[in-house]
Parts: sequence; structure tokens; C-alpha cells
Amino acid sequence: MRPTREDRILILSRHKQLRFWRQREARIIRPIGYRLLSAADFLFSRKTNSKVLVPIIRDLQDEHTEALAEGRLWKAHYVQTRGYYAFWIAIGALWSGSLIRRFLMAIGFGLVSG
Repeated sequence: MRPTREDRILILSRHKQLRFWRQREARIIRPIGYRLLSAADFLFSRKTNSKVLVPIIRDLQDEHTEALAEGRLWKAHYVQTRGYYAFWIAIGALWSGSLIRRFLMAIGFGLVSG
């Protein structure tokens, strides 16, 4: 037996209500830069993370939170972009320094310690 038009409307409205309540459920939102830090934990040593990358992300989180608390969404977006840029520039500098050190050691410069 096929559902009547009224049954279909009732089912559809229940589905919309369930979808509405699912959207309103509380969610855990991870702080900005969380994924960057987890990637950095995987790629770099603990010492490098604590001295170079964690301060960058901490500053990013502090400035972003301040901008959001002031209600300045554009500034928060700008701070996020600037923080991500600084993070990737730092990673590029770390990798390039590592590559230069390896290159100098490979061609025989014993002055560079690895």
C-alpha cells in the first residue's frame, strides 16, 4: 500500500524537524591552528615545535580570539590568514635550512654540524 499525500507530508515534516534538531546539537569546535599543530607534531621534533611553531600558533589563537571578542570578523579573518602564512613561512625556512645543512655536509664542509 502506497502512503497517502497526508502521510508523505507528515513524514517530510518529521524529517525536516529531525534535520533541524541535528543541526542545533552542540558540537566541539577545535581551536584555530589545531590541524597545523598536529601536522607539525608529526613532521618536526618536540624542540622545534616548542621553540618555533607553537609560539606562532599561540599568537594566532590569541589575536584571533581577541578579534572575535571585539566582534571584528574581518580582522579575525585577516589574523587567521596572516598566522597561517607565518606558519608556512617558518616551515619553509626550517626545511630550507635543513636542506642547505645536508647539502654542505654532502659536499664535504665539515664546519656544519648535523
